[in-house]
Amino acid sequence: MALSRIWSAFIIVSVFVACFKWLAWKDNEVFNRIVVGKADDTYGYVLTGQVNARNMAQDSFVRSMSLVGLSLKDKAPGSKYVFTDDPLSDSVKILKAQNPSLLVMTYSQALKRIQKPVDGIIETCWTAVNIALKLIGIMALFMGFMSIAERAGGISLLSRIIGPFFTKLFPEIPKGHPAMGHMMMNFSANLLGLDNAATPFGLKTMESLQELNPNKAVASNAQIMFLCLHACGPTLIPVSIIASPPPIMIGPVRSGKITAKTRVATKIMIAAKPLFGTVIAVSPFETSKIRSGSSARTASLSRVP
Repeated sequence: MALSRIWSAFIIVSVFVACFKWLAWKDNEVFNRIVVGKADDTYGYVLTGQVNARNMAQDSFVRSMSLVGLSLKDKAPGSKYVFTDDPLSDSVKILKAQNPSLLVMTYSQALKRIQKPVDGIIETCWTAVNIALKLIGIMALFMGFMSIAERAGGISLLSRIIGPFFTKLFPEIPKGHPAMGHMMMNFSANLLGLDNAATPFGLKTMESLQELNPNKAVASNAQIMFLCLHACGPTLIPVSIIASPPPIMIGPVRSGKITAKTRVATKIMIAAKPLFGTVIAVSPFETSKIRSGSSARTASLSRVP
């Protein structure tokens, strides 16, 4: 429900912005670009007068416009914009007579308003289909690996190996349950930076944990613990981080993620412990009451701070 409202707000805002550009800036093609526009679209423009914006030379202005998909033309026909220092000059009137659809802007307005083209609705739909098809192949591959491991007994073996270590974090999961092996494979994929491989393992883990969940409408403590550990899991080789900041940041980022995981796990374990005969269950979905044994005292479900 919340995501639907957020996307609805985005759509309404984009329509209002498009209407503003259409009415105030006289951009008659804005709705056409929203539907069939592409990120690699290029538009032509012509120049008149002297560039007097931000103390830029004409060459610098042309380079700035090339970065947002605009190319300098010699003639008005076939161009979309005319940039000038005086919108009421005779040169602008002559160019408008040659191409009435030209949009007239000053150099300062061009630097503020012109933005790089982006994909429209149709092109974005194609991109979404391509991404989905690629993800289907990746998920099918690793789900197949998981099925092979289950039939070969690998998941049960992993469950027995890591059982003593995860007992404190997941006291609700019986020893030797397949969910332990699924979690191990998910954490291993995250550790190696294989995000696409970790996704099917995480889905399988949640499915296994849901089988143990007594209340199917509310997330169990084990499910919330797994989600938190999955979200802040450390990575041996953080490729996405190495690509942007200096290498000196890798150590602090890695230690910060490990610290975050330890802190999250500790908080959840403390919040889930019995307190004076009352169990404080953790769930972000809804508020309900849980009894501890035969005690009549109850406690409301609360979020982890």
